[in-house]
Amino acid sequence: MLQQQRQRRRLRGSSIIFSQIFLVILWYSPETCTAFTSRTTSYGAFGTTSVSTIRSTQNPRDLTKLSIFGAEAVQEDQGIPYVIERISRKPSDDLFRDIAEMCINVFFKEQLNAKPEDRLAPWKEAQISYLKNLQTADLRRRRRIYPETNEMFLAYEVLPVESETTAMEKPLILDLEQVQNMPRTKNSGEYVRGELIGFCEITQRPYGLGRAEGALYDDEPAPPIRPILTNLAVKQGVRKYGIGSKLLDQCEQHVAEGWKLGEIVLEVEDYNTRALEFYANRDYKMLFDDPASRRFDVGGIVLRKVRCTRKVFRKVLSEVEPGSSKGAVTIDLDFFRRFRQTVGVR
Repeated sequence: MLQQQRQRRRLRGSSIIFSQIFLVILWYSPETCTAFTSRTTSYGAFGTTSVSTIRSTQNPRDLTKLSIFGAEAVQEDQGIPYVIERISRKPSDDLFRDIAEMCINVFFKEQLNAKPEDRLAPWKEAQISYLKNLQTADLRRRRRIYPETNEMFLAYEVLPVESETTAMEKPLILDLEQVQNMPRTKNSGEYVRGELIGFCEITQRPYGLGRAEGALYDDEPAPPIRPILTNLAVKQGVRKYGIGSKLLDQCEQHVAEGWKLGEIVLEVEDYNTRALEFYANRDYKMLFDDPASRRFDVGGIVLRKVRCTRKVFRKVLSEVEPGSSKGAVTIDLDFFRRFRQTVGVR
């Protein structure tokens, strides 16, 4: 009897060892292996939602694909042609899903040192899929609730029409003057929008800055309405061609000329040095740190929210009083400080 029990234990131990060996072989096979063993540095934000900066050296896009524009365009490496457009008033659900897929791939999948087409472990794919659905619903909700105070800008790659089928499936770009990085060797012909390569949005909502804006006390009864920049993302492989800067230009122009407001506020994770430098070069000033922020963490088996510190930035676009529109009555804070001192209110 004792011998039989020992034999059964040896068989169970052998089966467990063989099953673990099988899982290791399956995990490190070329089809399922991803670069999880590489050390993840950090991912950061170009706005409230995070944008990955994990790859220290960005490989430029394979410019041989631009040979259709001529050899001179490839040699100059002036970037890919693209166009910036404002989203329509009633965008389709497919467009929201495309935006969410690109943003989540940039914000989170690159954190895992993986490309958009890479296959991840099943639990990682489940996390990414959940975040994409969450982002899709969030974008749809903002456009439904704030149709007049939310604007989204898209960056599309521009491709030449190579067949009649392409021209029939996609609308032509009629104004080529709006195309950025159009090669000088090819300025005629018909062009269409390619894949989505960039996104950014701006939303008006209550946002208080406390004493950073000279408030009399921290607990303001009603924070002023401010334009908040979020979700600035550019697809990997097409960065360093000015797409992020052009998206930001469109947001700033719309805030100043369309909404007649004089500032933009945004948040960036404190460890995202590239984003901090990007906004500092665009004249955004850091006001204070918010250590009570939270973000999703996809580093573990279970998706969870962890505490993080974000830096709050603001850029003044014009002489308009921050938090108010042109022509609105502004408040003299110095007068109220003197008045409170006179009446003995602290």
